[in-house]
Amino acid sequence: MLKEYIKSSNIIEMIEEDSNEDESMHKATLRVTGSPKDWSSLIKEALMCPDDDSDYMLSIRKEYYISDENTPTFVWVLVIWGNLSEAFDELGPVLQQRASTETKVVVPPAADPPAKASSIKRKSYRSEDGVRVVSSIPLPFRRGNRDNPGTTKTLGSPKGIGAYVSNVTGGGL
Repeated sequence: MLKEYIKSSNIIEMIEEDSNEDESMHKATLRVTGSPKDWSSLIKEALMCPDDDSDYMLSIRKEYYISDENTPTFVWVLVIWGNLSEAFDELGPVLQQRASTETKVVVPPAADPPAKASSIKRKSYRSEDGVRVVSSIPLPFRRGNRDNPGTTKTLGSPKGIGAYVSNVTGGGL
């Protein structure tokens, strides 16, 4: 049956399978163990297996039920009707696929190094409440002078808004 094919897959896992008495319908309950992208790809390939000349049909469903902990959960159900031996021969190799073990390394674009402690600027101001200290830290993704406090624009300004972080401490806050 399908269990022999599925046991080598790292995308899906067989929970149970059953055929009716006259061997015209087969139902396999599955659990997805791989990534959603791999599972989606496997669904598409499996659904494309039967062609116009095939003597079987197949359906893949997501069935919900209440678990023992009284929470909703689901399983995937693959149902095949018709010539099961033909279906197993065509679907088996598709279902035993393994997810690609290649890992893609994503290299972020070159960015300015993160702000160092020496790049923190502090200014003290006297107010009615006492002395306030404003700490300014440039963000690691800032580009040039457009993000400096002197050039930060207000909302609605035709020149746009800069990216700047400041922290105010002291003075009864």
